[in-house]
Amino acid sequence: MIDTMAPEVVLHSPTMLRPVAGRERVRAVFQILAELFEDFEYVRTFDGEMVTAEPGVVSTHALMFRCRIGDEQIEGMDVLDISDSDQIVVLTVLMRPMSGLHRLADSIAERMRANAPPPG
Repeated sequence: MIDTMAPEVVLHSPTMLRPVAGRERVRAVFQILAELFEDFEYVRTFDGEMVTAEPGVVSTHALMFRCRIGDEQIEGMDVLDISDSDQIVVLTVLMRPMSGLHRLADSIAERMRANAPPPG
């Protein structure tokens, strides 16, 4: 999916306060998720027309997924806004249940602490 993203792609994630901007930063997030998610699979796709057009966006698609982190089952949806050059310009992730979202956020924070340089 990374290769289909625009260089200036923006990721909206339920685990982050601010959007992640730029293909390489999004790639780093995806690498963490690939390590955390088990049994990840896309189970449905939705293609639709834009109800209100965002500048530079010609279509929106959604991919429903399932995965788990440990014993916590997670369902989610990746909503992809596609530009007229056929690249993903905005990726919005939605997830449920709340317990799965908490597990994901805690796991990401734990990884980031483990990878942080020592103080001083």
